[in-house]
Amino acid sequence: LQWAYLAGIVDGEGTITINARRHSGGKRYWEPSIQVANTSFALYRLLQGWGFLAVIAKNSNGKRYWRFSTNGTGCLDILERLLPYLIIKSQHARLVQEYIQLRLEQLVVARPTDRMLEIIELIKKLNQRGSRFEDEMARAGQSTT
Repeated sequence: LQWAYLAGIVDGEGTITINARRHSGGKRYWEPSIQVANTSFALYRLLQGWGFLAVIAKNSNGKRYWRFSTNGTGCLDILERLLPYLIIKSQHARLVQEYIQLRLEQLVVARPTDRMLEIIELIKKLNQRGSRFEDEMARAGQSTT
């Protein structure tokens, strides 16, 4: 497995996040997740050859795509291997790692700590679509014109 290549795929085509889920009884919980979606059959076969399982689906326009995801505490090992190579999503990865480590220190039925809830909000902001490039340029003191 080429972790640097996979990190590039996650940086460009993937999502590192924490999703809200519901148990069958309706109680909400938070689940870390690494996802990659794409339409390239060659990339699908490559990841499949590395042992990743992908689901094939159709988008709202009827176009087929594949999606691979790893969820829960199982993300921790993958994030540790990807982190040295991630550029765009390195902050996401560090935050999700911290969240998982905090979660592993808790009892199964424990509520998220204040820090865990803060991490969830930070991840939401990092994953927002919009003018992030312009925001980052402004913070760096560079003109966007």
